[in-house]
Amino acid sequence: MNELHKELLAFQKEFPRNVAWRLGAHSKAVLENLQEDEKILFAFPAQGSLYIYNLFSTYVVVFTNKRVMIVHKKLLWGYILVVISPNLFNDLTTTAGIIWGNIKIDTVKEVRTFRYIDKRALPGLSKNIYKYFKIYGKKEEKNKDLDNA
Repeated sequence: MNELHKELLAFQKEFPRNVAWRLGAHSKAVLENLQEDEKILFAFPAQGSLYIYNLFSTYVVVFTNKRVMIVHKKLLWGYILVVISPNLFNDLTTTAGIIWGNIKIDTVKEVRTFRYIDKRALPGLSKNIYKYFKIYGKKEEKNKDLDNA
């Protein structure tokens, strides 16, 4: 069991109403795509599907010191990896219901929605995500300015 898997299991233990499956397989797919100089800052599992009964739509959202990785390990072969550069962040929307909530990350090119997150986890997640984009988005913009000079 790798460190990311342990972190995801701890998240699930702290927020048991969060809907997520196959965290070990998803965390292995993340580690396969992690660069040598990347550090995982925080991560959380969530559903990418609109329907709760879709057992095969769990995603792991990983925030590293260089990028945001959204990873879904397919059931039999392969995985889906979406990478978001921190400077492409536009907006963050958090919606809480009675039991679950959603987090929408709006970027320049698309909107990613993560569903069926335990509503008690939403305040901490939205605070961490906002802080992440505020810090790392500005670092990328400064690096681009230096490259253009």
